[in-house]
Amino acid sequence: KLAEQLLEDRSRELYHAREELQQQYESLKMAQGQLVHSEKMASIGQLAAGVAHEINNPVGFVTSNVQTLSEYIDVYHSLLSDYAELAAAVRSGDTAAQNSLLAKIDEIRQEEDIDYVIDDTSELLEESRNGLQRVREIVQNLKSFVRLDQIQEQLTDINEGIEATLKVVWNELKYKCRVEKKLS
Repeated sequence: KLAEQLLEDRSRELYHAREELQQQYESLKMAQGQLVHSEKMASIGQLAAGVAHEINNPVGFVTSNVQTLSEYIDVYHSLLSDYAELAAAVRSGDTAAQNSLLAKIDEIRQEEDIDYVIDDTSELLEESRNGLQRVREIVQNLKSFVRLDQIQEQLTDINEGIEATLKVVWNELKYKCRVEKKLS
């Protein structure tokens, strides 16, 4: 009888200990899930910061270029207005107005360094196109990296995926390591 009672008591203790271990295991499993989620969020935050930095660079110089181009357009408008007045003065035969307008146009051309403005306008537009193309590539690489638009499994070019991934995380990598690609 005593042995049976001891065995029953020990079984009950083991059962309660097992229940307690199970609860601790579930608690640890939940904590691990929260930690993994926290790490994922931190990684996403880092990735987003890197992508924002990569996008801000070209957006910054495109914005600056657009401001400069806006100033150049004001100069062009002023010159075109003066040329229109000059054409009217030529048609009317008003030589005094012609001479005055030619002097004004020459002054603007010299003051604004029109030859430089003309050359710089082309360069600013080309730089801006390149910057916007860079933003487009970043967004396409990010989309390719995430693949939100693809639900079903499908064949893919792993080299393309590696390239897209490297472009997305490049801001984080470039200060920490050198990447050597041997995709073959």
